[in-house]
Order: sequence, then C-alpha cells, then structure tokens
Amino acid sequence: MTDSAAASAQAGPSLRIHVICGGIEDVGQGVPGEGEVPIDAIAVGHYEKVEPQFAELALDNEISRYLPRPRVTVGDDSPAVGVITDFTIRRIIQGELGAPFFLPDPRKDSRLIVVAGMGPVGRFGAPELAVLVEQLFCALARLGRKHLAAVLIGSGTGNLETETAVASWMDGAALAMVNGQVAPSLTDLTFVEFVSAKAEDIRGVLLNYRSGPNRPSLSLSVTPTEPIPVSPEPANAPRPTPAQLSTHISGEKDGKKYLFGALSEEASYHEAHNELDPDTVAQANKELAAKDTPDEQRKAGQALFEIVLPQAMRAAFARRDPFVITCDKHVAQLHWEMMVVPGLPRNAMGDGSEFLGIYPGIARQFRSSFDEPPEAPPDLGGLLRVLIVADTDDLRPLKASAEEASALKSLFENYDEYLRSSGSKRRVSVEALIGPKAANYDSVLQRLLDPRPYDVLHYTGHCEYEEDNPPKSGWLFSGGRKITAFELTQVTHVPEFVFSNACRAGVIPERGGHRAVPSFAESFFQHGVKNFVCTAWAVWDRAACDFACRFYKELLGSAGRRPRHMYEAMREARKSIWNASPSGAQSWGAYQHYGNPWFKL
Repeated sequence: MTDSAAASAQAGPSLRIHVICGGIEDVGQGVPGEGEVPIDAIAVGHYEKVEPQFAELALDNEISRYLPRPRVTVGDDSPAVGVITDFTIRRIIQGELGAPFFLPDPRKDSRLIVVAGMGPVGRFGAPELAVLVEQLFCALARLGRKHLAAVLIGSGTGNLETETAVASWMDGAALAMVNGQVAPSLTDLTFVEFVSAKAEDIRGVLLNYRSGPNRPSLSLSVTPTEPIPVSPEPANAPRPTPAQLSTHISGEKDGKKYLFGALSEEASYHEAHNELDPDTVAQANKELAAKDTPDEQRKAGQALFEIVLPQAMRAAFARRDPFVITCDKHVAQLHWEMMVVPGLPRNAMGDGSEFLGIYPGIARQFRSSFDEPPEAPPDLGGLLRVLIVADTDDLRPLKASAEEASALKSLFENYDEYLRSSGSKRRVSVEALIGPKAANYDSVLQRLLDPRPYDVLHYTGHCEYEEDNPPKSGWLFSGGRKITAFELTQVTHVPEFVFSNACRAGVIPERGGHRAVPSFAESFFQHGVKNFVCTAWAVWDRAACDFACRFYKELLGSAGRRPRHMYEAMREARKSIWNASPSGAQSWGAYQHYGNPWFKL
C-alpha cells in the first residue's frame, strides 16, 4: 500500500521510492518491494583523495569479505583492506564530481556497486548533488538497471539539510529521466538510512515534495518506511581492517579569499572563507617562523590560526585524528605545523602538544595543475632499498650531515639484522654515499637512473633555492653542480619515499595563473613520490641530525616496539627537538610531510 505525493503541474516520468531503515551494507537479502523489482544497483558517495568513510566504508568492509584477501608483504600476516579502499589508494577510484565507478557486487554478480564521485572536500552542495544524481541515473539507464538503493548522498552531519538533499536528488533524477539520451529504465529508488528518525524525515519530505520552477517534474509514489533485514555472516570470511581515520582539510586561495572545507569522522563542513589582505597573512606567517621560544611560538601560532581560519571551520580542529591538509600553492606556504587552536587547554606535560604538528599530527597533500601518476602496486619482493646521500659540496662541508648519514646507515643495518634474527623474510639493503668524493653529482644521478628503484632516498646537505627561477633550485654538489627539477625529469623510477633534510627544500613558490615549470619540491610530487619530507626554512645542523635519527627510529621501530605510522614518527621527531635546545626550537616547525599520514616502511 502506498501514499502518493502531490501531483506536479506537468506530468513527468514516474518513480516508485522506498525508504528503509538500516545499513547500506545490509542491502541485498530482500527489502520492501524487491519481490517485484529486485535491487540491481547500490550507490554510495566518494570524495576526491579521501579513503572510504561512513556508509562507503561500511559497504566496503561488507563486500570485501566475499573477495580474495590481498597479501601486502611477504612472510607477514598482513591485514586486508577493503576493495574500495584499495582502489582509492591506487587511484583507480578518483572521485571526480559526477564520475561513477562500477564494480560487480561479489554477493550477487548481477548487481552493481556504484561509487559516485563527489569532488573535493568542502565543495559538495545542492548543485553538485544534482549533477551527481543526473550522471548516476544516466549511467544506470544506459546499463538497463531498474532499481537503485542508495544512502541519501549529501545529507551527512554538517552538510545539506534533508529537504535540500531530497530536492537535489529529485532534480537530478528528473533531468536524467526527461533529458537523458537513453530511455529511462529505473522504476524504483530505495533510500537507506541507519537512523530511524531520519528515515521517517526523508519519507515525510518525499511525500511533500514539489519540483521547483523551470524544473522537470517526477510523479512519485512513496512506500511506508520499513526496517531492513540483516545479511547473514558468510562462513570463514575475514573482515578487512577498517581504514584509519583522518580529518581532511581542503584549502586554497582565490584572490583575497582563503577557502576551506573539512571532513571528519563525525561531520562534514561545507566550504567557508575569510577575505584577507595577503600581505597581512604573509607577515603573520613570516613572524611565526621567526619565533624561537615556545611561548612566542604559541602566541604567534594561535594568531595565525585566528587570522586565516573562518569561525565556521574551527570546530573541525577538535583534535583526535591526524589532519590531512590538501593545499594549493598559496595555502601550502602557511606553517600549519606550528599553528595553535585557540581555546584548547595547554598541555601540562610541556611537550608541545598544543601545536598541530605535534598533536595530533599533520600530513600535507599538494593540489597542483600537474597530473599525478597513479600509485604503483606494492612491491612483493620483501627488500627495502635505501640510498643515503650526505655532505655533497667540497666548498661547504657539513660535519653534522656526515654524522647523520653514518648514524642512519647503522640504524638501517641494525634493523636488517633484527629482521633476520626474528625470522622475517623481509630484508633491508642500504647504500650510503658520504662526503663530496663519494656523493658526487655523477654517482648520485647514476643511482637515481638505475632501473631498480630505491624505496627510500635520504639526502642531507645543502639545497639552494632560487627566488627568481624556482626550477633551478636543487641539491648542491661540488663544482657548483645541482640536481634540479630538470634532472628529475630524466628519472624513470623516483623513490617512493624521499627525505630532503636540506634548507628550504620544500619551498613552494607563488606564481601567476599560467602553467609553469614545477619547482624542485613539486617535481618530486609530479614524478610519483608518495611521501616527501622537507624543510620550509633554514634548519640548524645538529637539530637536523637529531630530528632525522629520531624520525627513522620511530618509523622502523625496534625489538618490542611497533613501527610507527608516518604522522606518529614526524610527531615524535618534532617533539624530541622542539624545546631541547635553541637550535631545535628554531628548527622543529620547518619540517613538513607531504603524503599519507598512515604510511609505514
């Protein structure tokens, strides 16, 4: 028995809509109306550069239990990740607005799972939702699908109100069914909502829905809300490990506006902006980097946060999970690691935890006009190849760099011994080029051009940044020679992880609107480096050595201690030097990490 929605002024295509209460992951074992028109497509939304969360993660974990479990490393009982998460990491699923990705439901081959692209974090509003739905309906019509089950994409906490989201869904569906190039095949749409009160709210909005002016209309019939039956557990099916959670912040500058959006475990935050004088921001940022005592850094870090971040965005910084900041070239220049959120209590332990870079930790991802290559599958060989390059310029010797390289070489060799003694099949091969004679331009470039790629490249030495010609910036070698962005274009296999422990190696230059040659730091991103650690300003030699040694100790772990994730290793290394000495206080905030906070060696 159904209740009919109010008829539109003009007759349009008809759509029967069901609202059921339960999890999207449990759809498929029989739902209201399925006896007449079985569900043959299930859809969830997906943000660009964000691993599955919320309903998408629940569906990913459920369907992945029916698929072969991947092995990530040899000799280890590695946790599995869901298939949608895996495809996101490899950039098989990218999430551009309106782009659907299809895969067969392993529980029932005739049914499709659809991952619908929502675009960048913070940009998803009512018009974007209508585009997504129109593209989704057109694609399903082309494939002859009749019954779509989906969450009410766009209506998560902090995003669109239920009434707005429903209207955008109906607008998109009507546009596809009226103007689509393929005759509409969908007759049924099932909205799946976990919270019973919200499920009733969705149904109430649908019953009172009327299309807006100049919009094609739909004839709707809405069935009563019912609970969803739960799928039985498959025998002996391993559960994938849930994706690690991060708070994603998206930031860019448009004229005088700094635009920010956010997505956390609890809520999404639609894009908000502050209109600021760029000179004011630049000056506050410069002053923060110049502070060399903890108290001055706290005050300047809070001031920069309050200048840049809109009031509507500040709730996203209730810190628990690590932050991933997706930056354009302007926002990348801000010293996020040294910012302090106002109103949070100062840590009584005096360990610097009020700074975002120390707690909970930050990873950056760079948004540029340069195409990023997809991620390669993990190496199953079980061999970690490490290249250390240190003290490369005979005119400016760096004793601390040579000491740093020797310490790191011993650290990796000891780790290899530990792996052997513990019975692991993994191995570490480390090569260290230390001093101007061994670490010369030709020998380093020759190794970078080796078709057998290194996994880790650690450089410690001088880096020259040229303000007037950033692509000419690079690592300095004897005879005035440099490895710059140009040389990196010749490298086929750039190491997956690069640590450039050199002054100003991570500077991202300002540019006009034209497409320009990438700077030295950007060229690493362009060529497929997945994780890049660099410095934003000159750092002290001793602090740099101490930072690197602590960083790798945390990243590798040791007997009785687990290897740390990247954001944890960066956090502990910053904490170890931030107040240890005047040089550490002036250096800790310079270290930046671009990549995945959950990366492990």
